[in-house]
Amino acid sequence: MNKDKKRLFFNPHGTARAESLAGVPLASFGQRLAAYTIGIFLVGITYGPAMAGLRHFFEDTLHLKEEIYQSAHMSVRLDFHRTTEMVWIV
Repeated sequence: MNKDKKRLFFNPHGTARAESLAGVPLASFGQRLAAYTIGIFLVGITYGPAMAGLRHFFEDTLHLKEEIYQSAHMSVRLDFHRTTEMVWIV
């Protein structure tokens, strides 16, 4: 590799905010990888406690278990997996 690498800089495309950032050096691959790793780590350590808290809220606080209502004509169930998917979307 060449030691005299050309440094990449931000090139704006017209807006005033972008123009104010003209010439700012872009993050290197290592910096982007470090930021990505930190982001994955933070999501990883918050996901477990968040799901445990949500399960506690549904099952212990609201007293909703898997089978909410059962009769001869109808059955209402709480699908915890689908509920957690909806919570993460929101």
